[in-house]
Amino acid sequence: MYENGCKNLCMDARDMEFKNESFDVVIDKSTLDAVMAGANTTALHSTQRIVREIHRVLTPNGIFVSISVHSLTFWQPIVQNLVHCQGHWIL
Repeated sequence: MYENGCKNLCMDARDMEFKNESFDVVIDKSTLDAVMAGANTTALHSTQRIVREIHRVLTPNGIFVSISVHSLTFWQPIVQNLVHCQGHWIL
C-alpha cells in the first residue's frame, strides 16, 4: 500500500474479485484495445467478458470511460447487446 492509501491489485479483468456495484467510475486505458488486438473470436469473447464485468462492478449510475485508439463506431457493435444500464459509457 502506498502512503496515499492506494494499492495495486492484479486480477483477471474477465473475472474481477470486486463486489457488484463497487465503483462509480471505471477507466480503461487501452486494455480493451490490447485484448482485441488478436482480432479473432477468442479476443472478441474475452472483450465481451470484460465489458460484462465492468457493467457488473459499476453502480447503476456509474460511468465507464474508455481511452481507446478505436472510434465509437468500432466499439458499438461489440458492446451494444451486452449491457443495458442507466449509467453512462464514454468511449
